[in-house]
Amino acid sequence: MSAPKFSCTLTAKLINTTIASHPALMILWRVFRYFDEGGTTRPSRYPSYTCQTLLESDTGPSPKPTTVPSSNPTDIGSSDKWFVLNQNFGELEGEAASWILTTDTWTLPAAAPPEMYVERYILAMLYFNTEDRREWLNRSGWLSSFSVCLWDGIICSQDLRVQEINLAGKDLLVSLPWELGRLDYLERLSLDENRLQDGFVQLSTLSLSYVSMRNATLTGTIPASIGSSLPRLTSLDLANNNLVGTIPQEILLLSDLKYLNLDNQYFTGIIPLDIAFTSQLEELHLAGNALTGTIPTTINYLNRLSVFDAGENSLTGTLPYNMFIDMTSLRQLHLDNNFLTGTISPEIAISELEQLELQSNAFTGEIPTLPQTLTFCKLSFNRLQVTGDIGVCELLEYARL
Repeated sequence: MSAPKFSCTLTAKLINTTIASHPALMILWRVFRYFDEGGTTRPSRYPSYTCQTLLESDTGPSPKPTTVPSSNPTDIGSSDKWFVLNQNFGELEGEAASWILTTDTWTLPAAAPPEMYVERYILAMLYFNTEDRREWLNRSGWLSSFSVCLWDGIICSQDLRVQEINLAGKDLLVSLPWELGRLDYLERLSLDENRLQDGFVQLSTLSLSYVSMRNATLTGTIPASIGSSLPRLTSLDLANNNLVGTIPQEILLLSDLKYLNLDNQYFTGIIPLDIAFTSQLEELHLAGNALTGTIPTTINYLNRLSVFDAGENSLTGTLPYNMFIDMTSLRQLHLDNNFLTGTISPEIAISELEQLELQSNAFTGEIPTLPQTLTFCKLSFNRLQVTGDIGVCELLEYARL
């Protein structure tokens, strides 16, 4: 049986006390502030305000003030006898809040910021959004009375703020609450090999730099707003999911992005021309999609790129001119199983490539002198002419004219 909604009656019972004697009330105030201040858009599942609760002090109730209590929770004291709740809780939100206020025995450490209650509430929401949460509780210790920093998969900073969530490989069936974006110190989110419901959840946070959701049954599209909502992102790994649509150009406008892996999806369209703006990019993985068009010449501007993998797509055209001259950091080039044509430039000899996969295309001409740094090479199933030593490629199958 599902839990009842967190009713106004229960709310009134819980907060019929002074805030000074019940610090957990801070969480309600701060969560509501997040929803209603600073232009934050309230999710549709949060109905409009219906509850208004009288707080009683030791000396009894006082008249209702003419203004809502200060937005600064440190200003909330027993003199504020009316506490306006701006939301009704939905079922899962109610479970999390009810646990905080009725079951949880953890107390805020001395001199600790009240926001730590918010972090605890949001992580409780993540727990209650998990279908197999009872089994998860038994094996991980979540919702214990200890600090969240001691919960399995939670890593905190020195000042005990949630810095990383790593639940990779737990095979959890979970819907990610958008409130995760309110973990203001969260830098890393790892959810590989789980079963994420509701598609790609849009998170919005200034702190998140690392997101990994490999093999996580993601569906739908990547929101175009990802570029603005995660401005400090340096690593995004969404490989081996069921995402569709085109690669949003906004994702390539992330100025700090170093690693992007979109392998094995159902992406269509072209490799965006704006790829040149990701000047910090070191690895780009686009293999196993349905991308078409040519490799944009703007990729030559990525002089820090060491790995470029766009194999198993439907790319056409030739290799970008001066590719092996301009891309001085390139160490791995994987363009196998496309429809690429033209010749392999002799300039490849001066590169420092270590891995080269060009098999199953339509390249013609002579195989040029290859770089001595190569340790792995596949050139089979093209229309190439072999006239000399091709190094490690000599051990692989290749076609002769």
